[in-house]
Amino acid sequence: TVVGGADLVFDATRRIWDAAVRWMPRVAPVVDRTCGSAMPRDVRWTVDLTDFRLGKQAPTPDEVRLALGLLETSVDGKNAQVTTRLGQGFAPAFSAAENVAEAAIVEGLIEACFRLADMIHVFRGEKVALLGAVIRDAFARQVHMLPASSYRDYVRARLPEVRLINQMDDANIRVGLGWAIRERSAGGRIEGVADCTRFLNQTVDYVFNELRGTLAQLDRQEVIEAALVNHEAAAVDRVEWDRTSRATLALHDNQEEALEVISIRHARLNGTSLASRLAVEIALCECPLRGGRSPSMWDLDRILVLTMLLHQLGNESDSIKWRALEPVILVSPIGDVEFRTAFADGIVEPFGRLLYSRRIRREADRYERHFLAPPGSRETLGSILGSGFTAAWEAEFGFSLDELVEFLDAIDRLGLARNAPVFDIRGTELHDVLAQKVDAQTASAFLDGFSLVHRDRWDKAPKGFKDKDWYPWRFSRRLSLVNRPLIRLTDSDDPRYVVAPGLIKDGVYTVVARASDGELPPGSFRSAEMRRWIGTRASEKGHDFNDSVASKLRENGWQVRSNLTLPSALNRKLDRDYGDIDVLAWRSGDHRVLAVEAKDVGMARGMGEIARQLYEFRGKRFGSGVPDRLLRHLDRVRVLRRHLRDLKWNMGLPDEIASIDPWLVFSAPVPLQFTETVEINVAPLADLLERLADAERG
Repeated sequence: TVVGGADLVFDATRRIWDAAVRWMPRVAPVVDRTCGSAMPRDVRWTVDLTDFRLGKQAPTPDEVRLALGLLETSVDGKNAQVTTRLGQGFAPAFSAAENVAEAAIVEGLIEACFRLADMIHVFRGEKVALLGAVIRDAFARQVHMLPASSYRDYVRARLPEVRLINQMDDANIRVGLGWAIRERSAGGRIEGVADCTRFLNQTVDYVFNELRGTLAQLDRQEVIEAALVNHEAAAVDRVEWDRTSRATLALHDNQEEALEVISIRHARLNGTSLASRLAVEIALCECPLRGGRSPSMWDLDRILVLTMLLHQLGNESDSIKWRALEPVILVSPIGDVEFRTAFADGIVEPFGRLLYSRRIRREADRYERHFLAPPGSRETLGSILGSGFTAAWEAEFGFSLDELVEFLDAIDRLGLARNAPVFDIRGTELHDVLAQKVDAQTASAFLDGFSLVHRDRWDKAPKGFKDKDWYPWRFSRRLSLVNRPLIRLTDSDDPRYVVAPGLIKDGVYTVVARASDGELPPGSFRSAEMRRWIGTRASEKGHDFNDSVASKLRENGWQVRSNLTLPSALNRKLDRDYGDIDVLAWRSGDHRVLAVEAKDVGMARGMGEIARQLYEFRGKRFGSGVPDRLLRHLDRVRVLRRHLRDLKWNMGLPDEIASIDPWLVFSAPVPLQFTETVEINVAPLADLLERLADAERG
């Protein structure tokens, strides 16, 4: 993929050459089947990019057609040579959403081969079939030239190749790990929730001390910058896979296999991004400001492996705590810490594959928009999100959403002037730049609200925070680099900052999006206005989702009643308050009444969150005796079943109604879909109608 300006000509030509090499194995068998021995034994293909230059971004259809006319293919029959020359104005052809550029190159090559075989008449008669045998989809392509649409697009040429978490290093670090914590005489089997979580907590402490020992030798700023550069390289790689997903799928006959390959790449990039962010958070506290040495690539690999290991061990401990992962740990003879795999194999991995698959297909559906020029004007963020959230935001942070956009744009301009994905800057200079369009107090409020600052120990929460705010296996942490993406290296009067504009924009907009949608915990905020907004918005979303479920059923022939109390549904008093039925649905000719619990839940973002979500929907009572979220619904369903005659009479249900079907309908895919929950049907709203049909069939 080629994105950006003229400094990327070399990268563009390299990618075009790579595309030519990849098309050759597809062309050769098609030509060979038709031409056979009439073809010369050896054919030399030259792709001449001498005059190639990058052209206009987001060209018009007419400009694309003109560009295609600048492709020349010549044949030297005497020397069995084909030459394809891309003229200076050919580049816009690569900026069309459909594969017209590479298709033209391939067509020229095939035609040239038929000329060498003296079979041009055959080519003319069978051109469509021949081209279709090589290019099976109009979007199958190797090269993309897209208009720049983000800060990272303009500085990507300054980024190295991403360093993914080294799987061999990960395996090596795990050797001996268990026996570093546990005496061999105690045996290699640990059982029970308390003993397993205690052992894992000790293992986390051991791994952190190993990481702390490494970081204590290294320069703070250099480690942070190396980790940030790696994070940005991973972000660029991930966006490239997103942008090209439709073309990648189109190049493969086996779609499921292609999805698996893309999903694995996404998973590795996400893991590397997370580890890189954690490395920044920890290095800010544990690396010396002066006197440390420069980190080597081996140091960075080790840091990434250890930070990811902290994340994984904490998730495994939480998964045991929430009764999802069987509380049995085996320390192997070589010291690796092993777990039973049923939870990971049966729920975590299938759920992850589902999420990645949906993301990839969603990005494939949005493919053509990447070829459009970014809009020249935009609606203000404050007007998009509304006055209610805007007021809550200002009360919490001390500046408006529109001022926030000004701050982010100013940071982008600083980075573009340096042509750098990551740079350092004095606090006074950064403050003065931010204060050009606002007062000094407002600029300071932005820096204070989104800066991650040095503290004496990373594993100790500062005043006003809790340990869960730094736990590396938790999400939505107040002391995370996502929530505080500006890095303040020192506590001096004029501190130095390390700035990654791409990360800052991602982090800040994540906070804005999740706060405006009521997805962040109220305790994440100080102001009463923002906490009130979060609570109100979360409640509104719950009601809105109930309405969405009801509308979906109503539009497909079901009669629906929403938000029913059991006494009103049955017209009788009950022994206690069982709560409401979110949606009750029935239809003529169907023997079922659907009792639907509608849940607008956040996405579970890791093994620990998956385990906790499952724990809340086990259909059991908590230790306090309080029923969990599933059992509360099942209790309501049991009451309805016990009084089905009253329900039919009071609600005027058809005579053929014979059963109450309990359903849990979620706003998005959930891990619960992969459990064997016999008592209830589970479906995301998008799949509800299909699941209803499956349930009816048996």
